[in-house]
Amino acid sequence: MKNLLNFAVALMLLFVLASCKKQNHLFEQIDAKESGIHFSNRIIENDSVNPIDLTNIYNGGGIGVGDFNNDGLMDLYF
Repeated sequence: MKNLLNFAVALMLLFVLASCKKQNHLFEQIDAKESGIHFSNRIIENDSVNPIDLTNIYNGGGIGVGDFNNDGLMDLYF
């Protein structure tokens, strides 16, 4: 029984190590000078814009990328 347990632990360790190989990334960071996009989602807190009243304020800004107007170019929506 102990040999079976050791085998199971060794097998699980092998699976974990095999799955740790470096993955290819889908995205890479590009400098604003290269992309021509200068955008910053800065939130300035005040009496009406704050995390107490707007609980999701710091959940991040979204971006949509696609050819929304069918002109053959990718459109960006921030």
